[in-house]
Amino acid sequence: MSPGDRVTLPRLRGYIRAHLGDPALSAERIADANGLPVAALRRWAAAGGVDLERWIAAERLRAAREAIRSAAAPPDEASALRAGFTGYDALNRAFLDSYGIGVRQWWEIRHEQ
Repeated sequence: MSPGDRVTLPRLRGYIRAHLGDPALSAERIADANGLPVAALRRWAAAGGVDLERWIAAERLRAAREAIRSAAAPPDEASALRAGFTGYDALNRAFLDSYGIGVRQWWEIRHEQ
């Protein structure tokens, strides 16, 4: 049995979610942590319909959105870094690209309800 035989999508998801705050999270880190060559990880993920980089980005955005939704203070540089973004501008761009509004505006709308 090769190391890749023991890797499952739930295990990969768990590893990724546990390390979302690490801006250095990459296919290389994921492969190394799971005992796989990067090429094998990419083939395995692609066979399951997963693009690792897009999935990491989507998971970071989801986690940031959930944290910001319940935050008492508006999003800032620290909240962006905790979510694994390189800074507030990167988080704001992700919100604009995905939701059509900036992260601060999204926070304000959520807190008006």
